[in-house]
Amino acid sequence: MSGCTNRSRHSAQENTRKHLSKDTRVEGWNHTFPAAPAGAIPSTVFKEDHTLQVNGATLILKHYMPAHTDSDISVHFTEADIFHTGDTFWNRNYPFIDYSTGGSIEGTIRAAEANLARVTDKMIVIPGHGAVGGKADLILFRTCWLKSATR
Repeated sequence: MSGCTNRSRHSAQENTRKHLSKDTRVEGWNHTFPAAPAGAIPSTVFKEDHTLQVNGATLILKHYMPAHTDSDISVHFTEADIFHTGDTFWNRNYPFIDYSTGGSIEGTIRAAEANLARVTDKMIVIPGHGAVGGKADLILFRTCWLKSATR
C-alpha cells in the first residue's frame, strides 16, 4: 500500500485489521502475506455494520458471517443503487475460498443468499472478480454453489 501515511483514514471490518496487523498465511496459494505497514492499518474498524458518508453519498457496509474469508463485507452505494459484493461473488469465474482465514463453502452459499436478499432487479452488482452484473448473475452463482455442495 504505497502512498499510505499516518494521516490516511481506512475503515475495515475488525478481522481485516487483525489480518493486516500480522503475517497471514493463505495455504490455498502457498503464500504468506506480510503484515501491512503501520500507515496502512485501518484506523476505524467495525464488527457487523457501518455507515459512511463520503462526498454526499451514503455507503452501507455489512459484514457477512465467514464466507470467502472471515472478514468479507458488502458495500451498498445507496443513492447510486450499486451493490459491491467483494469476494463473496465471482461473476462467471471459479471462486477462491480461503479456508486459512475462516472461509467455507457453506459460508459462501450463505453470503450468496444474503446478497440475493439485498439486491433488486435493477441494481448494479459489482463482484469481487469478473464483469459487473446483476441479480440474474447472483442467482446463477448461488445455484452453482448449491449444486456443488450437494455432490
